[in-house]
Amino acid sequence: MRGKGLRSFVGMGAVSLAVILIILTITCFAVLTYVSADSEYKLSEKSQNSVTAYYRADAKANEILAEISVAIKNGKVQDFIAKKGYNVTNSDRQQIIAFQVPVSKGKELRVEAAFSAFDHMTILKWETENISQEDSK
Repeated sequence: MRGKGLRSFVGMGAVSLAVILIILTITCFAVLTYVSADSEYKLSEKSQNSVTAYYRADAKANEILAEISVAIKNGKVQDFIAKKGYNVTNSDRQQIIAFQVPVSKGKELRVEAAFSAFDHMTILKWETENISQEDSK
Protein backbone atom coordinates (compact mmCIF):
# COMPACT_ATOMS: atom_id res chain seq x y z
CA MET A 1 0.00 0.00 0.00
CA ARG A 2 2.81 2.25 0.72
CA GLY A 3 4.13 2.02 -2.84
CA LYS A 4 0.77 2.95 -4.23
CA GLY A 5 0.59 6.12 -2.11
CA LEU A 6 4.09 7.17 -3.17
CA ARG A 7 3.22 6.76 -6.87
CA SER A 8 0.07 8.75 -6.34
CA PHE A 9 2.05 11.53 -4.63
CA VAL A 10 4.63 11.63 -7.48
CA GLY A 11 1.85 11.74 -10.06
CA MET A 12 0.21 14.58 -8.17
CA GLY A 13 3.55 16.47 -8.06
CA ALA A 14 4.03 16.10 -11.83
CA VAL A 15 0.55 17.47 -12.50
CA SER A 16 1.15 20.38 -10.11
CA LEU A 17 4.48 21.14 -11.79
CA ALA A 18 2.86 21.07 -15.24
CA VAL A 19 0.10 23.43 -14.07
CA ILE A 20 2.66 25.81 -12.58
CA LEU A 21 4.69 25.81 -15.83
CA ILE A 22 1.56 26.47 -17.90
CA ILE A 23 0.58 29.37 -15.62
CA LEU A 24 4.11 30.83 -15.84
CA THR A 25 4.09 30.53 -19.64
CA ILE A 26 0.71 32.24 -19.91
CA THR A 27 1.89 34.98 -17.54
CA CYS A 28 5.04 35.56 -19.60
CA PHE A 29 3.02 35.83 -22.81
CA ALA A 30 0.60 38.24 -21.11
CA VAL A 31 3.45 40.48 -19.95
CA LEU A 32 5.09 40.41 -23.39
CA THR A 33 1.77 41.28 -25.03
CA TYR A 34 1.24 44.19 -22.65
CA VAL A 35 4.76 45.54 -23.21
CA SER A 36 4.37 45.24 -26.98
CA ALA A 37 0.97 46.95 -26.95
CA ASP A 38 2.29 49.76 -24.77
CA SER A 39 5.24 50.26 -27.12
CA GLU A 40 2.95 50.38 -30.17
CA TYR A 41 0.68 52.88 -28.40
CA LYS A 42 3.59 55.21 -27.62
CA LEU A 43 4.83 54.94 -31.20
CA SER A 44 1.38 55.76 -32.59
CA GLU A 45 1.15 58.80 -30.27
CA LYS A 46 4.52 60.07 -31.54
CA SER A 47 3.39 59.53 -35.11
CA GLN A 48 0.12 61.36 -34.49
CA ASN A 49 1.94 64.31 -32.91
CA SER A 50 4.39 64.47 -35.81
CA VAL A 51 1.67 64.39 -38.45
CA THR A 52 -0.41 66.97 -36.58
CA ALA A 53 2.59 69.31 -36.30
CA TYR A 54 3.35 68.93 -40.01
CA TYR A 55 -0.20 69.69 -41.11
CA ARG A 56 -0.35 72.68 -38.75
CA ALA A 57 2.81 74.04 -40.42
CA ASP A 58 1.40 73.15 -43.85
CA ALA A 59 -1.76 75.17 -43.12
CA LYS A 60 0.31 78.11 -41.88
CA ALA A 61 2.44 78.04 -45.05
CA ASN A 62 -0.72 78.06 -47.19
CA GLU A 63 -2.01 81.05 -45.22
CA ILE A 64 1.27 82.88 -45.82
CA LEU A 65 1.10 82.13 -49.56
CA ALA A 66 -2.48 83.42 -49.66
CA GLU A 67 -1.40 86.63 -47.90
CA ILE A 68 1.46 87.08 -50.36
CA SER A 69 -0.89 86.47 -53.27
CA VAL A 70 -3.32 89.12 -51.97
CA ALA A 71 -0.44 91.55 -51.47
CA ILE A 72 0.71 90.97 -55.05
CA LYS A 73 -2.83 91.56 -56.37
CA ASN A 74 -3.04 94.81 -54.39
CA GLY A 75 0.40 95.91 -55.59
CA LYS A 76 1.75 96.20 -52.04
CA VAL A 77 4.00 93.18 -52.08
CA GLN A 78 7.19 95.09 -51.25
CA ASP A 79 5.67 96.61 -48.11
CA PHE A 80 4.25 93.25 -47.06
CA ILE A 81 7.52 91.39 -47.59
CA ALA A 82 9.54 94.07 -45.81
CA LYS A 83 7.16 93.92 -42.83
CA LYS A 84 7.23 90.10 -42.63
CA GLY A 85 10.94 89.72 -43.40
CA TYR A 86 10.72 87.04 -46.10
CA ASN A 87 13.60 86.35 -48.48
CA VAL A 88 12.95 87.69 -51.99
CA THR A 89 14.87 87.08 -55.16
CA ASN A 90 13.92 88.98 -58.32
CA SER A 91 14.49 87.35 -61.68
CA ASP A 92 13.41 88.25 -65.24
CA ARG A 93 9.64 88.01 -64.96
CA GLN A 94 9.06 86.71 -61.47
CA GLN A 95 9.78 87.14 -57.81
CA ILE A 96 10.91 84.14 -55.79
CA ILE A 97 9.82 84.39 -52.18
CA ALA A 98 11.22 81.99 -49.59
CA PHE A 99 10.15 81.48 -45.99
CA GLN A 100 10.26 78.87 -43.24
CA VAL A 101 7.53 77.64 -40.92
CA PRO A 102 8.58 75.73 -37.78
CA VAL A 103 7.14 72.22 -37.64
CA SER A 104 8.61 70.92 -34.41
CA LYS A 105 11.79 71.17 -32.42
CA GLY A 106 14.56 70.62 -34.93
CA LYS A 107 12.32 70.61 -38.05
CA GLU A 108 10.93 73.29 -40.27
CA LEU A 109 8.93 73.50 -43.47
CA ARG A 110 10.84 75.44 -46.12
CA VAL A 111 8.82 76.96 -48.93
CA GLU A 112 9.88 78.75 -52.09
CA ALA A 113 7.28 80.16 -54.44
CA ALA A 114 7.67 82.10 -57.68
CA PHE A 115 5.13 84.81 -58.49
CA SER A 116 4.96 86.15 -62.02
CA ALA A 117 3.74 89.54 -63.16
CA PHE A 118 0.49 87.91 -64.27
CA ASP A 119 -0.32 86.81 -60.72
CA HIS A 120 0.61 83.21 -61.43
CA MET A 121 2.17 81.30 -58.54
CA THR A 122 4.48 78.30 -58.88
CA ILE A 123 5.67 76.33 -55.87
CA LEU A 124 9.36 75.64 -56.31
CA LYS A 125 10.12 74.02 -52.97
CA TRP A 126 7.90 72.54 -50.25
CA GLU A 127 9.79 70.27 -47.92
CA THR A 128 10.61 69.64 -44.31
CA GLU A 129 14.21 69.81 -43.28
CA ASN A 130 16.05 69.06 -40.09
CA ILE A 131 17.68 72.14 -38.68
CA SER A 132 20.73 72.23 -36.53
CA GLN A 133 21.40 74.66 -33.70
CA GLU A 134 23.53 76.82 -36.01
CA ASP A 135 20.66 77.21 -38.54
CA SER A 136 18.18 78.32 -35.91
CA LYS A 137 20.39 81.11 -34.52
